[in-house]
Amino acid sequence: MDPVAVRRLRVPALVKLARAAALLGVGLLLLWTAGSLPIGRWMVRIAGLVFLAAAVPYVFEGARLLLERRYPSPAELFPPIAPDELIATLRALEQELCVCTRCMVTIPAEFSTGSCPVCASGIEYHQVATAEDATLVIAGIG
Repeated sequence: MDPVAVRRLRVPALVKLARAAALLGVGLLLLWTAGSLPIGRWMVRIAGLVFLAAAVPYVFEGARLLLERRYPSPAELFPPIAPDELIATLRALEQELCVCTRCMVTIPAEFSTGSCPVCASGIEYHQVATAEDATLVIAGIG
């Protein structure tokens, strides 16, 4: 995974966990000091419980952000290529490919699902197995 993407997830997670730790600390401090107060003990205990309850969403959100995995999008897995490169790839045809002429991507045929994973086009998505198929797709591009 990209280090920048990791940092985008980890920094907010650490901020949320720091907020949770601060709220937990204040809540526990209020609960601990409430026992030594002569009057208003119940008000301080309620305030401590409110701080503890306010920390719970931050704990869960911070843990979720720390443990979250970021999966790459189809556009990152199959980046678009220039039309000239696409034509050269089709002319050299070493393996069976699927080609989307809308977003200019090539995908190995074993990963094909019948439509382009990037733009979801089924009409401009062609399976190229032979030189004749490649010629037809090249004619459609140019």
